[in-house]
Amino acid sequence: MDLSVIGSLLPSYNDLRARSDLKSCFLYFGIFPEDYSIQQERLIRLWTAEGFVKKQRNKNLEEIAEDNLNVLIHRNLVTVCKRDIDGRVRSCLQILTQSVPQ
Repeated sequence: MDLSVIGSLLPSYNDLRARSDLKSCFLYFGIFPEDYSIQQERLIRLWTAEGFVKKQRNKNLEEIAEDNLNVLIHRNLVTVCKRDIDGRVRSCLQILTQSVPQ
């Protein structure tokens, strides 16, 4: 991957340090092959099973996991591959694969 791309996305990654749950969710993409498109529902189940999703009042774990995914998308760390008619993410692809420093 081009180092200029990594450099431009690094501030978004560094901001995740304030929220360990988001960082864990982001780093979880590293288990998938590069350019692998993962279904949103599967990803949310995996994040929840791994304990990466922090419980909050008034929301279930799936809603929180979906919010986490949307944060990663808005920070340009994850790309949406497919959306539903209503705009919900159906599948996504990690932009940075094994290129982000730990």
